[in-house]
Amino acid sequence: MPNPPLADGSACDAVCHAHADLFAREVLPQVFSTCASCHVAGGQAEAARFRVDLGDPLATARAVAAFVDSANPTALRVREKPLLVLPHGGGQQLTPGSAPDALPEQWLDLIAAAHCN
Repeated sequence: MPNPPLADGSACDAVCHAHADLFAREVLPQVFSTCASCHVAGGQAEAARFRVDLGDPLATARAVAAFVDSANPTALRVREKPLLVLPHGGGQQLTPGSAPDALPEQWLDLIAAAHCN
């Protein structure tokens, strides 16, 4: 299975805390808030390994960080699925090249540079 979690994401807590403002103010509401309708307990995608908790940005940051490969941070299923690069039961949620599409790339680069996974 491509892009399995590398860990639980908690090893990236230092970089997540250092960039918590970017994630909580920009990345989470502009990119992952759409995911929260399905990627929650009881949601349509509750069986998926990726979870979103809008009330707990660190938990969501950990969920994303767990899948980041430092060698190729943007090749990430939780980014490629909403772009429909890969099939996604929720359909296309992001437009390639849009501002919300660029936001996760900035944050993913920070996680990758920390080599915490």
